[in-house]
Amino acid sequence: MLLPFFLQMLDCVYGWNVVKDTNINNGEVNDAADLTACQEVCINLPNCTGVDWNPSSSVGTRCWLSGPWSGTRNAGIAVGITHYDLTRTCRGISSCIFYSCFAKLRKVLSNSHLT
Repeated sequence: MLLPFFLQMLDCVYGWNVVKDTNINNGEVNDAADLTACQEVCINLPNCTGVDWNPSSSVGTRCWLSGPWSGTRNAGIAVGITHYDLTRTCRGISSCIFYSCFAKLRKVLSNSHLT
């Protein structure tokens, strides 16, 4: 996928807003072995907006990806699960939920040597 490559070229910085005891319905399971790997998967998916990490779940079902396909946020009621909202900040693009930034990304790319 070329988009993560372009994001690396744009000097992107990724951040995580941590929300304990929270999950998001209709996440997509990923078999990441640990939280860092789970977050890396999300960073490399342009539509991913966050992850749920459930350390007490079975191996292969601890990482859940969220995005525009996801449902309701269960704030404070998913005991033991931590949700991490992803923010992406790239040169020329303000911090935001990434799938809402494509127009800004296109503008940055059109003004750069990458196009």
